[in-house]
Amino acid sequence: MRDAVENTTNEQFRHSELTKTIIGMFYEVYNELGHGFLESVYENSLAIALRGRKASKYSNRLRYPSTFEESKLAISTPTYLITNLLFLN
Repeated sequence: MRDAVENTTNEQFRHSELTKTIIGMFYEVYNELGHGFLESVYENSLAIALRGRKASKYSNRLRYPSTFEESKLAISTPTYLITNLLFLN
């Protein structure tokens, strides 16, 4: 199984381009700010970066039920939901 994962290219994963874009935005924020800030500083900075990219629609602090086999487990509050496809926490 491990060999299959290691030999898989990013293009074979769902939403790989969106994921690559978001990771790049995170690194832009981190490279500008550096380390040592509270999480909220990075969250707010990432929100500014997301707003700057009009192609990236996002919502933040939404509440979603987590379920397993139709049983409700908990309420999740991801930091961002990006283009209704990707949770970012």
